Amino acid sequence: MKSEVFDQFVDHIIDLYNINKSELFTKSKIRIFSEARYLLYYLCFTRPMKVVTIMHFMAENGYKIDHSPIRSGVYAVAKRVKFDKDYIDIVKEIQNKVVI
Repeated sequence: MKSEVFDQFVDHIIDLYNINKSELFTKSKIRIFSEARYLLYYLCFTRPMKVVTIMHFMAENGYKIDHSPIRSGVYAVAKRVKFDKDYIDIVKEIQNKVVI
C-alpha cells in the first residue's frame, strides 16, 4: 500500500517539475532535482511514512540515501511551507490527488 502512495507521489512530482523519473533518482545536486526529491521526502513523511520506508523505496529506484538527508529535506520543505502560500497550495494539491 505504501509503495502505491510513493509511486503516485513520484508521478505527481515529475509532472510538477517537468523532469523524468530517472532524473529524480539521479545522484545530482542540480537544484531542480534536489528540490523535487525534498518534496517527495516531505510528502511521504507527512503521509506518514517512516524514514526507513522512504529509504527503502528510494533504494528500490536506484537511489541509496541515509536518514539525515531525508530529515534535512523534510525540514527544508516544512520551513518553506510555513512561509510560501503558493508552495502550500502545491503540496495540498498533490496530497489531495493521492488516493489509496
